[in-house]
Amino acid sequence: MMKTIAGLLIIGLLCACGGGAESDSDGTDGSQDTSVMAVPDSIRTDAPEDESIHTGSADSNAIGSSADICRTQMRTLASAEDMYFAERGNYALPHGLATSGILEDAVDLRCPETDMFYTHTCAAETYTLECSDPGDSLDHGSIIDGIASWE
Repeated sequence: MMKTIAGLLIIGLLCACGGGAESDSDGTDGSQDTSVMAVPDSIRTDAPEDESIHTGSADSNAIGSSADICRTQMRTLASAEDMYFAERGNYALPHGLATSGILEDAVDLRCPETDMFYTHTCAAETYTLECSDPGDSLDHGSIIDGIASWE
């Protein structure tokens, strides 16, 4: 994998710097032959076959656990809060994030396991995002001012 990345970087640098194949000039009309540098067969991806990637069901590996999805969505909301704060100097509820254009689907994000919206509170200089779990049986956590409870 590292060889592939290094090879692609070298090719990109050579192309950007004009270090590809030398162009020939016939000297008669000032035009030059701009040859395209061929990529050698030795540069290839070393990705494993599909059957070695998945260790469980296709759905669980492709999507992730509901806790992972829930936490990712809370991180997305937290990132949107940071951007909103940087632009406006205060935090916002999901509707404010959506109408500002920073995160248009902020009002639609909810825990995939409970299908409930996140508890989202904010004041001028602080915010809290929490997975709404009515029975307190899940441990998806919360984010307070950018700090995730699960880390």
